[in-house]
Amino acid sequence: MAFTMDSGSALLSPMSAGLFLVSIVAYTGYVCYHAFLGVLADLPGPFTARFTNFWRVKSAASGKAPAKFQNLHRKYGSVVRVGPSHVSVSDPAQIPVIYGISSKFTKSPFYNVFGGCHSTLSIDASVLITSDPVIDNKVYRSIFTLQSQSAHRILKASIAQKYSLSSLLTLEPLVDTVTRNFMSTLRERSQTAPDTNIAGTRLDLGEWLQFYAFDVIGAITFSRTFGFIDDGKDERGVLRGLEGGLTYGAVVGQVPGAHPWLMGNPVLQNTVLKIPAIAKNNPVPIVYQMIKDQLASRTSSEQTSTREDFITFMKKQHEKDPERMSEATMMNHMFVNLLAGSDTTAISLRTIFYLLMKNPHVYAKLQAEIDDADAAGLLSPILTYAEAQTHVPYLALVIKEALRIHPAVALPLERIVPHGGIQINSHHIPAGTTIGINAWVVHYDTAVFGEDAYSFRPERWEDDGSERLKVMERSFFAFGHGSRSCIGKNISLMEMGKFVPQFLREFEITWDGDEEWKVESNWFAKQTNVFVRYKSRERKASTS
Repeated sequence: MAFTMDSGSALLSPMSAGLFLVSIVAYTGYVCYHAFLGVLADLPGPFTARFTNFWRVKSAASGKAPAKFQNLHRKYGSVVRVGPSHVSVSDPAQIPVIYGISSKFTKSPFYNVFGGCHSTLSIDASVLITSDPVIDNKVYRSIFTLQSQSAHRILKASIAQKYSLSSLLTLEPLVDTVTRNFMSTLRERSQTAPDTNIAGTRLDLGEWLQFYAFDVIGAITFSRTFGFIDDGKDERGVLRGLEGGLTYGAVVGQVPGAHPWLMGNPVLQNTVLKIPAIAKNNPVPIVYQMIKDQLASRTSSEQTSTREDFITFMKKQHEKDPERMSEATMMNHMFVNLLAGSDTTAISLRTIFYLLMKNPHVYAKLQAEIDDADAAGLLSPILTYAEAQTHVPYLALVIKEALRIHPAVALPLERIVPHGGIQINSHHIPAGTTIGINAWVVHYDTAVFGEDAYSFRPERWEDDGSERLKVMERSFFAFGHGSRSCIGKNISLMEMGKFVPQFLREFEITWDGDEEWKVESNWFAKQTNVFVRYKSRERKASTS
């Protein structure tokens, strides 16, 4: 019997209807086979994960992915099926296997969603938020989104030297300028703010730490800040635009095949980006223009070799080898710095101060160490990184524990299982499967970090020479692991190592928000409502 419309005319011929039904049955059979009899059929996990990626999409869209992955592994064990061909692993022993330098596991298509798309229009029509610049209508894949190991190795080799700690420490004076501006701005604000009282001045510290991190990235990239601290607000909507793009990437990244039909589609992309509210908050044109202006005006000899910002370094590399460090490559690296270099540091700084306020005994211990070093004349007016490392040793433990408690990345770092598959415990994971480890899961492993894994206890990182400390170090995943670990790790550590003791030396802070902060997780686990009362401490203000 043919399918018909109410007019009686055939909608599908008997043969077409038959083929349609056969296709449905065949597809259903295929899905059911892989769900219950396929190579991943023996893995535990949510029932819906056998058939669809719904659990992963829902988890990413909920803003609560870290807790959901923790609960998942608590219920099902160390190897869990989270999609038809996706597996989440919680065994920290697998970190060097999956992510090690010699690993053949490549990045999954999840990262394609954070890339640009080909467009016939100008940069103003580039993707809402991307770490891949579109230059002359060509997409340049970044260090973050490249899946090819060899291509990543080549691109990273041209810039890796600049991300070394020794190289970054030559930029301390640029960071100090931003720090000095931050401290003086807050001091002036406390003298004029209408909500100042005996407890101090109310401040959204979380927001201001984002301003600081963004201005530092601008300073070390091309000796110019974004002006966030001076403005005291996100005047151009750059931060709002970043947030929207990260949410899109986190959710659509669970089904990357949908990206070419959404913001990966030039027609839809260009249409959406013309909507005034979205166009206003698109950070890409702003960042692009800043980079373009600096590349056009800067020469490699404008700075001394001891204070060589990123653009000066790249200009010199360009003069030596214009093919390896082309202008497109320079723009590529600067996009990564400016669009991806502040969020993680701001998240980590919020975590440190929040946990200090929520754990007064830790706050008091760190404060005493800073004050003792200050009273002994061991600290410069603006602390150097070396001074903080040498004379405030407890700080390193506080930072490490804060990053364990609240890692910046909220989702698993996805990789593709290579030829031959992988054996994890009693499970064989075949080649082609997408596999990943979530820092929020391994960082709370009680077998590694003890029964108090959910407690903030910096002392757990004290070097007692025990095997347990070595296991904890191997299980620390805040910056990823191996050759694809966060290239900006040393930038973040330098900022935290300098800023935290400087701020605590100059200001006293107390919690003034709700009982808890608010954490909304997309790609990053970002905190809001970090309200404090701050007031200047009784000490001589910095003058240099």
